Amino acid sequence: MTDSALSHLRIVDCSQAVAGPFCAKVFADLGADVIKVEPPQGDSSRRRGPFPNDKPHPECSGQFLYNNTNKRSVTLDLEHDDDRTQLRRLVSQADLLIIDLSPEKLDELGLGYEELCTDNDQLIVTCISPFGLEGPYRNYRGSELINFHIGGLGVETPHNQVTDPPREPPLKAGGYQASYLTGWTAAMASMVALQHRRAQGRGQCVDIAAMESVASMLRYSFAAQSYHPEVPP
Repeated sequence: MTDSALSHLRIVDCSQAVAGPFCAKVFADLGADVIKVEPPQGDSSRRRGPFPNDKPHPECSGQFLYNNTNKRSVTLDLEHDDDRTQLRRLVSQADLLIIDLSPEKLDELGLGYEELCTDNDQLIVTCISPFGLEGPYRNYRGSELINFHIGGLGVETPHNQVTDPPREPPLKAGGYQASYLTGWTAAMASMVALQHRRAQGRGQCVDIAAMESVASMLRYSFAAQSYHPEVPP
């Protein structure tokens, strides 16, 4: 698909589950050459399903197949020096790396932006984590449930705003909505970074926090506080 919108881009997708793979899928669906890096045990979503006839199989997970269409694949164990070297070789020829290791793990493995850009100063590294690369929560763990609620959407479910928690406890929306919101946010921010590179000639680190991605959906509530401060936040 050499005539596709993003066919000139090479992306390395070093992420699992939903947010990172969905971010990379956006690029793949627009024609980019996306190389997915999986650990030896495979992406965690291979074990989630849904599965045809409810029979688990790593090649048949609906979630995995949806989020990883139009990608090539390679298996690397990033705990091994040789495999990390191979990843760096891939990244040195890429436009964008999408990675969802924790900030602590990135530091431990030497896979942060500062290390990787020495091999490729045009590289954009999009780091996806629950709470971002900096700040007091940077190494806290997150999950779909935690990200949804700490981002604030729980207090708006059900019906815009929970005003009576004992009778209307905050609910989590079905599926993986927080993760898909994070993936969309990462994809859009990465595309902006690519446009910035065209103008400025250098790559950069794109720091995506799931908490902030979810909180971005609360703009209506923030605006409402400006006009109706008597409504509890």
